[in-house]
Amino acid sequence: MELAVAVFRHIRAQKPAKVAKEFMKRVISLSLLVGGLSIVGFSLCQADSITFYSDRTAWETAVGEFWDVNLNDRDHNTLTPSSTPGVDVVFGARTPIYLPWPGVPYTESFSFDTGLNVVWGVGWHNYFGTGDPVVLSLPSGSGSLTGTFSQPNTWAFGFEVQPSANSLFTVTVGASSEQVSVAAGEIKFIGWVPGSESSSFGDFTLLNSNDSGFEIGNFVVPDGGATTPLLGIALVGLAAAGRLFRPYPAAA
Repeated sequence: MELAVAVFRHIRAQKPAKVAKEFMKRVISLSLLVGGLSIVGFSLCQADSITFYSDRTAWETAVGEFWDVNLNDRDHNTLTPSSTPGVDVVFGARTPIYLPWPGVPYTESFSFDTGLNVVWGVGWHNYFGTGDPVVLSLPSGSGSLTGTFSQPNTWAFGFEVQPSANSLFTVTVGASSEQVSVAAGEIKFIGWVPGSESSSFGDFTLLNSNDSGFEIGNFVVPDGGATTPLLGIALVGLAAAGRLFRPYPAAA
């Protein structure tokens, strides 16, 4: 209402020539602006509504298009476990794991706050071929990991974990959290999808109920273009706002 009153007062202050035609244009612009703000506001209100998944198939259905992250693709993420028994290859803290999003392939990444060992995921499903995939291992004595994205535009994410002892994992994303029970040696999927694709998160935390160590891998991300629609709506709203308060044409 206050916006409409401001527009009306602005119109009254102008000279009458060509006002009628310009007035109709601004009515349309006002409708676009209000509609755009309503959509953006609704999306932001949905931001904290997160659904967690412990089944990968259900997560895939929820996100639609998705991309698996290969830790050993030989071009971008070139992690290879040690061939020497008793010698670990350490994946350093804050070392990027690059994401294969289309359009911006391997320019964005995520990393962990602590060093992990690079190991073969014995018995894990390999989404890129045959044999055991490369996964990361949190050594015994640690039970918490924080993952941080290079650009906070990841609206959904997923991975698999395998603890060495019966564990209760707590995953925290934004203001939401979920607990997932995983038996010793079991490989379990953990993922999440917000209530709106416009939601995005810069990090997540995974906490194990004990410090016996666990492996994590088979990371998967949704199509990276999912946040674009909200940006388009915002730009339309800004264009409409510019027309609303542009000076009226001078009298003939």
